[in-house]
Amino acid sequence: MPIPADKLAHALTGAALAAVLLVVLGPVVALAYGHAGLPWLGGAVALVVLAAGVGKEALDRRWPGHTSDPWDAVATLVGGWGLLALIFVPYLLLRSP
Repeated sequence: MPIPADKLAHALTGAALAAVLLVVLGPVVALAYGHAGLPWLGGAVALVVLAAGVGKEALDRRWPGHTSDPWDAVATLVGGWGLLALIFVPYLLLRSP
């Protein structure tokens, strides 16, 4: 079963948002806090992706002519959180104790 274009667009947007935040904030956090700050950065980015996905659907619900679909928010989370998982799970598994 193919993925609907709308859901794919939401997933790619979530992944792009997470990637931009990591590229912009990652060096700042790494310089300020070293490796200890990187898991916190992942958590912060995850919360921003959550807020963006849910917030977009909340705006769609109130905006005339727009339709709100909770699965759009889920698709945004899958894209953003999926990218974070690809980056941070290996980091957390491979870091030295």
